[in-house]
Amino acid sequence: MKKIRKIINKYWLVFLACIAVILFIFNMVVFYPGYMSNDSMSQLNQALGVKAVGDWHPTIMVFVWRVLINFSHIASSMLMLQMVFLWLMLGILSIFIYRQTKSKKLSLMPYGVGLLPIILNISGVVWKDVHMAFALGLSVILLLIYKHLPNKLWQILDSVLVFSLIIYACLLRYNAFLAIAPVIYLAINETIIVLKSVYHKLLAMIGIFIMIFLFGFLVNLFLSPVSENPLSSVMIDDIINVKTYEELDRAPKNIRSMLMDVQKNCIVRNVIMNGYWLCADDSQRFEIHISGYNELRGYWLKSIISHPFKYISYRVETYAIFLFPPDTSAYGGDYIWQYGIEENSLGQKVRFDKIGRAVQFYSVNFGYKHFSFLFQAWFWLVASAAVLFYSRKINKYKKYVITLSASGLVYILCYIPVVIAADYRYIYWPVLATILATILVITEKYTIETRRLNK
Repeated sequence: MKKIRKIINKYWLVFLACIAVILFIFNMVVFYPGYMSNDSMSQLNQALGVKAVGDWHPTIMVFVWRVLINFSHIASSMLMLQMVFLWLMLGILSIFIYRQTKSKKLSLMPYGVGLLPIILNISGVVWKDVHMAFALGLSVILLLIYKHLPNKLWQILDSVLVFSLIIYACLLRYNAFLAIAPVIYLAINETIIVLKSVYHKLLAMIGIFIMIFLFGFLVNLFLSPVSENPLSSVMIDDIINVKTYEELDRAPKNIRSMLMDVQKNCIVRNVIMNGYWLCADDSQRFEIHISGYNELRGYWLKSIISHPFKYISYRVETYAIFLFPPDTSAYGGDYIWQYGIEENSLGQKVRFDKIGRAVQFYSVNFGYKHFSFLFQAWFWLVASAAVLFYSRKINKYKKYVITLSASGLVYILCYIPVVIAADYRYIYWPVLATILATILVITEKYTIETRRLNK
């Protein structure tokens, strides 16, 4: 036993790296070739050139998927990319914690994060929300190790990767700009960019945001996506909930009957939000976001200006549903679990169905059944705010804890004007960010306590 312990002590870092590889393979097998909803399948069709590229979902994901398929010739390459993000992030954090604390038990904590029901449940679903969360998380962990890298070359490579991940994450979700700002500010402070005044740092942040917009413009220029006006889904909810049926009779002629039908269907089905998908058919959706979008946008603006209190009341109600989601599909579903791959004509199907079902039972029948509050936005709103408040009591990892908790908090708040469903995937980044911040708090507290006991 002494020899075994000696070998383990000597090669613990190698052991940690091996665990990361094993868990990476396990995660790949569970979800292979990547669980896909209708959104995912739509993007895969676009990446393969089967369907024209549209801008309903961020085109950067289609672009990246197309590049990966061109190199690998397999659709599962997108799953592999997000698994690399996740287990590289947790593996680096695990090794970093061990080097800082020399605690084997503490160094295993990041791997436990990847196996939690609230992380594992959708970790292998090919969604922009998952890619954004893993890309942002990895960027912060790469910033954490920046000053511990052996030489300037490694630091330059680290910086390039950090900003690449930030750009990618920012282009994946349109409502993520404010949430990503703390990460950009941290990157400016921690990497090869040397700026001392706050004024210059703010200018640098503006410059990076301009660069992100420019990169997004170039991707759109390359793919030439069809304009699908994704904000129409938010507008339709606002209009049918602030206008009465009689008032809708005075809407622009080409969208009048559509708005009245959708409102009527939502009332019958007791649907409060996400009426675009739950209460409209395909022809009506075409009217909403293509042929009648200009009229819809103008009518939406007039509607919220003429009914400001009803609009604010409605948005407060939808945000309350988002924070405290009820167990009913009338509110757009919760996506605690994605049931494999949607029916498709591309031949995509789950390869290891029984393993996937085992993880489903673990995530839903154990995780969600007994700890449902961990899958709800209110908890992570409170948790991120609490960690942010507590960050004033720590020192060594203070900036990273503030960045992660502030980003998660702002991300949840950004949904106030645009939430259309109470989906768990919408809070996936705050969940991951708050957990990572908590791990850093625990690591610093352990280090302080260890030093105190050794004196």
